[in-house]
Amino acid sequence: YKVDGVMVRKWNKYDKRFWLQFNIGEDILYKYNVKPLEFYHMVKEDNKITIQQPYIYGYFTKNEIYKIYQPRNKKFKFIKVKPHLQGIDQLEYNQPYLVICSSLKDAMCLKQFGYNVEVIAPDSENTIIKPYIIENLKNKYKKVVTLFDNDTAGHNAIMKYNELYDIKGTWLTLSKDLADAVKEHGFTAVHEEIKVKLKSVL
Repeated sequence: YKVDGVMVRKWNKYDKRFWLQFNIGEDILYKYNVKPLEFYHMVKEDNKITIQQPYIYGYFTKNEIYKIYQPRNKKFKFIKVKPHLQGIDQLEYNQPYLVICSSLKDAMCLKQFGYNVEVIAPDSENTIIKPYIIENLKNKYKKVVTLFDNDTAGHNAIMKYNELYDIKGTWLTLSKDLADAVKEHGFTAVHEEIKVKLKSVL
């Protein structure tokens, strides 16, 4: 099955409650083109199904959807519509550091800390950003580092970027990822750890 059309809806109080768990507000969601969806269509040959339920979000470029995020669907949490380096369109190159995060949610969460960094996120930790993109980014920032999940996949990705591109990386110990850490331990506790972790690689 492939995604064949989506319907964007208005934000509601339940969406707000969900995203604010991670200290992610309306302004940052708007900046990164995250939109709530009423439904989306999936097609396969002559079959077409419509998925309609609460808590479905679309990640968009300026004009097209590239990923669907369903946080309440454990089996199909993410549906990739097309390849896209998340956050690349929002880079302003006005900060000295770039942090490659494990997900767009983590990237948006990190931006809310107000550090002098910009953020991007590949499709997944298993997706290695192409060499020519990394080379271009390293020329635009004082330093590029990774902040990936505290699990085997995240640790392996950190080592991979270090081996391939001489990019140092780190992870949080409080939770599996940054957004979950904020949800589970609060902004202040995460700030205390993450500022030390980032300082160690920057």
